[in-house]
Amino acid sequence: MLPSLFSSLSTYLLPSLLSLLSLLSLFLLSTLLAALLPSVLPFPYPPPSPSPTAAVLAGSFNPPHLGHAAMLRHLSLAHASPIAAVGFNPGKRYTVPPAARVAMLEAMLREQNLPRVRVALVPGLVWRWCAREGAKRMYRGVRTWARDGAAERLLLWQNTFFPVVLGPFTRPVPTVFLEGDPRYNHISSTLVRDLCKGGGVTEKVRGEL
Repeated sequence: MLPSLFSSLSTYLLPSLLSLLSLLSLFLLSTLLAALLPSVLPFPYPPPSPSPTAAVLAGSFNPPHLGHAAMLRHLSLAHASPIAAVGFNPGKRYTVPPAARVAMLEAMLREQNLPRVRVALVPGLVWRWCAREGAKRMYRGVRTWARDGAAERLLLWQNTFFPVVLGPFTRPVPTVFLEGDPRYNHISSTLVRDLCKGGGVTEKVRGEL
């Protein structure tokens, strides 16, 4: 009786188990490759092929500037639902509150005539929010990968492996690094904050930020 039962289980369960292990191995391998081989979109961006998907440009936007606007312009041409996700840690105090950054970003988008870009305030893990929103791609802005890649790699690993570990086994939203327009690569949120502290934001400077 027992030998025949074990034989039946082996006949029906073993192939299914092997298939499951094979799929799991492929999933983990693709996840590892995504973390080891970052996807970088250099400037000038290729002509977009409009995609009927949601895509997110994630950042602190503290504060937003023209470098962000150039990237969001590309997203608005390349995706049906472009989103600027203003990420923040709920347990941290900020000099510029997240809600104020959202208001500044929305004002900048109106000035830049980018009405299709939606701004979202995202507490905690951005990858989890992206998965809930059904986003098919998450972008991170860099000046160039050569300059900023080392600092961004940790976030890439988090966005790639945390969904697998904490999801659990949630497929990561692919991360693409969007290199900046060289005209604005001298601008950073830190520079803007420092200029504001020093009172150095004249109307001429304001127009260049």
